Amino acid sequence: MLGSWPRKWIAIILCVFALLGNGCKRSGKYAAQIEALESADPAADVNRAIAAGDLRFVGVIGVALIVPGAPDWVHVTPQGHVRYIPNTSDAFESEEHARLQQIAYNYAEKYNRILLTKMPKLATTQPATRGAAVPN
Repeated sequence: MLGSWPRKWIAIILCVFALLGNGCKRSGKYAAQIEALESADPAADVNRAIAAGDLRFVGVIGVALIVPGAPDWVHVTPQGHVRYIPNTSDAFESEEHARLQQIAYNYAEKYNRILLTKMPKLATTQPATRGAAVPN
């Protein structure tokens, strides 16, 4: 009976010390990127991109470039039409890296669907590329 009670208190105490020690911030190689993607607003990001003339879709790297929620033409000719989220991969270094991949995928899918809603012609028409002039 006492076996689980002390473990719960130890876990609570460790959590309190962890929160006091790092100000509730995550630590890890991908923590900042995960936090940024979780707090990102895809709709606002799309609006900023359109205002800057950037009509590229967002993708993640897997076995190949994955562009969730994008029209078929993007998968055939992604060069110049897709910017990918850094640090995504099909070879996960850790659970945190796998979490980043899932969060990045979800963000990209939301972003791309919103982009298509705001720019419906992109569903069927491939725009001219702006190449290196378009920032990541």
